[in-house]
Amino acid sequence: MRADNADKQQREAFVAWFNASPQHAAAWDAVQLLFAELEAPAKALRAEHAGDAGPTPSRNLHSANVNRRKRLLVRIPAAAAASLLLLAGVRQSDWWQNRQADYHTVAGEQRRIALADDSTTR
Repeated sequence: MRADNADKQQREAFVAWFNASPQHAAAWDAVQLLFAELEAPAKALRAEHAGDAGPTPSRNLHSANVNRRKRLLVRIPAAAAASLLLLAGVRQSDWWQNRQADYHTVAGEQRRIALADDSTTR
């Protein structure tokens, strides 16, 4: 067991459980492996702060993820701002109104349009 505060009764119960089945031993090995994998990043960080570790694959992966996040944190707001400006510009232009209108004219143009009820409009 990994707990420092486990008493004698808990340790004996663990040993009985562990010896009861090969599946228990396999499960314990899997848990031990998981703990080792989870401890590796923490050990790398401790060594990095102590200044005695060179680059490790997990540290390189971590720094690549940090750099990617930093780039995204800059690019996402920039893309959102550009999208909003584009949308505002399109909404204010005649092109947007012309796309929504059934009929449109250029500035100063007058047209007579026959409506469905046989009336006309200018």
